[in-house]
Amino acid sequence: MQVKKFEAKTMKEALELVKKDLGPEAVILSARDNKRGFGLAGEGSVEITAAVSEVTLRKKHFTESKLLEKDKQRFQNSPAKQQKEMIEKVVQKQVEKTRPRPVTAQRYIDIEPAMQNQNYTHTANHSLEQNQSQISLRNIRQVMQTESPTEILTLKSEIQSLKSMLSQFQSMPQNIHESQFSTPELRSIYERLCDEQIHPLDAQSLVQKAQAGLPASRQRDRNMIEGWIARSIMDQSLISDSGNDKKIHVFWGPPGVGKTTTMVKLAAQWMKSYNKKIALVTMDTLKVGATDQLRICAQILNAPFAVLRSTTDWNEILRYLDSVDYIFVDTPGPAIQLRRDADYCQQILGTKKANHRHHLVLSATYPKQMLQDLINRADLFSCDDLIVTHLDECQHFGAIYSLMLEMALPLHSFGLGTKMPDDYEVATKERILDLIFHITKTNRNEFISNR
Repeated sequence: MQVKKFEAKTMKEALELVKKDLGPEAVILSARDNKRGFGLAGEGSVEITAAVSEVTLRKKHFTESKLLEKDKQRFQNSPAKQQKEMIEKVVQKQVEKTRPRPVTAQRYIDIEPAMQNQNYTHTANHSLEQNQSQISLRNIRQVMQTESPTEILTLKSEIQSLKSMLSQFQSMPQNIHESQFSTPELRSIYERLCDEQIHPLDAQSLVQKAQAGLPASRQRDRNMIEGWIARSIMDQSLISDSGNDKKIHVFWGPPGVGKTTTMVKLAAQWMKSYNKKIALVTMDTLKVGATDQLRICAQILNAPFAVLRSTTDWNEILRYLDSVDYIFVDTPGPAIQLRRDADYCQQILGTKKANHRHHLVLSATYPKQMLQDLINRADLFSCDDLIVTHLDECQHFGAIYSLMLEMALPLHSFGLGTKMPDDYEVATKERILDLIFHITKTNRNEFISNR
């Protein structure tokens, strides 16, 4: 399932973007007015979240690949009903083209000259494998229709053509995306991006942009292709600001992703770098030892500490910590998964205010099959940016890039390990590129090998 957000000045324009990108069968999950403004002029906008299945999206891309450029533009501008009919027509035509025609149940090699003028039965619905099985001469003598020697020779020719067609089909690339690339170097880099855990559609988009932007003479230059893709990755990467203009920072995330550790690391970094006073607050009274762990960290940092259990506690803390520069709030892990805990946290904190910054914390090793559910739930908490932890436990980092694009959330920072506060770094576009292409690791290995 592909889920994407679209923003435009009007609802009509937003729906056109959905239809153009995801196709006529996309499902609208949510729509809202975006009060923060659209573009540099700060005009109002409409934001739509839409979804479509992988199979449906592939059918749309396959249909577009079969059209000329002028026809593709007309196809994208046509009404949704006509687009759907066109997609079904093209896909059905391709299915019919590749479907083997029914042939007789008798292998042509088993037909003997003496039998050519006799009647025999053939079953038109048998598959090609069944047609290649041995049929006894007794079954051949059972007759329902007569065929001449000329028809038998024609049948032999058709069977031979089917064999040749099957052989060619098996040698062709079975991946629709890969067949769209003009050189082996482009296909190789596409496979490398997929191996790096970048979503296949994102990898396809990157390689196709390189193919369209590079002259034909450069499409076999691997270094040139990688350089083009690297620039595209940096151009599309979303990086958030530090958020140090907001006083209250709330950390959301599922259990076990390292919210508490990340919050303490960030607090220590800001106290050291900006010389600011920071208070640590927790709502996590569910996990055993969570309150004591954060209290110890607050003592080490010499920072105020409080536990939130109700709205009254929150109002008292805000008054008491009025002189503090920043308040970091740790939420319970199940809050982003269970409606009961989510309502509990939102009831305590109230509606999100202008001086709030909400961070979504996810692990680089989090199971992919559970990410989509978290993405849908994260909208409930109006998260402003994304913090990715456990980079030290991961070998492939392309999923971070795809996750950033899918959620349309800028990256704030990375957690690199368990050491506090050292294993923490601010996200940059260069670092995202470094993680995907393993530049730092490659350079280090070359340096060691040359010594």
